[in-house]
Amino acid sequence: HDLPSTPTTVPQPQRPAMDIIQQQALQDTICLPRDPKKRQRLHLYSTADAKTCLSQVTLTLSGDSYTQQLFFGLMEILRGVPSHHEIASGHERYLTLMNTTKLLEQLKANDPTFPDVNWICTKEECYPTYKDGQSLELCTECIEEFRAEHGQAYQRQKQLAAEQGLAPPPPRPLAHVVGTGIHLFAGHGVPRSKRKGRATAEIRRFAVATKNVILPSVPNYKPQLVPEQYRAEMSNKQGLYSYFIKDQGLEDDEEFRQSMRFLDYYQLTSSCIFANCTTDGGHRSRFV
Repeated sequence: HDLPSTPTTVPQPQRPAMDIIQQQALQDTICLPRDPKKRQRLHLYSTADAKTCLSQVTLTLSGDSYTQQLFFGLMEILRGVPSHHEIASGHERYLTLMNTTKLLEQLKANDPTFPDVNWICTKEECYPTYKDGQSLELCTECIEEFRAEHGQAYQRQKQLAAEQGLAPPPPRPLAHVVGTGIHLFAGHGVPRSKRKGRATAEIRRFAVATKNVILPSVPNYKPQLVPEQYRAEMSNKQGLYSYFIKDQGLEDDEEFRQSMRFLDYYQLTSSCIFANCTTDGGHRSRFV
């Protein structure tokens, strides 16, 4: 007699277990772009992922309130300690910034493997104000000062290695993220008719002066403050800076293109309707 056949079970690939950061992000709900190609580019980082990603680079962040929130959120990820706390005022944000930078110094001092993340320009929000001559030039000064200190520290490491008969350590690449948000286009004290030209000159001067800086775009928050033609293009076709650069003739500026990179997350938040995102201007750290 024929024996009954044993059903064959095809083994299913197991998904890696999510850590507390990934679980909390999914529980909070996150925004996914409608465009499948953009969705594929998103990666939900675990603490281990983030530490590995930043293990060979020195990262600095500076800028406006949203960039400060990105810094807080990044620290949550690196520490593996998610938070639901919403910062309700500029004063509270300033105190949080002071406490977070102090905690970061302690973590790096006690753990040599902790990523070399740095918040610079602590005393001022580093973005264009056009008051008293202060603008992105303030950011330029902070970055140049940090680069000088970074270079001196590397020379000391090389000298110490030579004294011990060891091979010199490889240089660590620098990554600077400077967020100006809506302030670049709000043009405090600048007539509306001159804001685009002022912003164009500001971005170009900053890019050429600093070299290799990443400039994040404004998230999808208070789009009415953005020039009207950019609002339509941002929502339907391109990101904020990609359209702005093309419109202002910077696309063919070779020196500029070699100096600046853009992190354009306007579209990534344009469909966001959840409380942890930015459509209500709540400055949520989970926006990182």
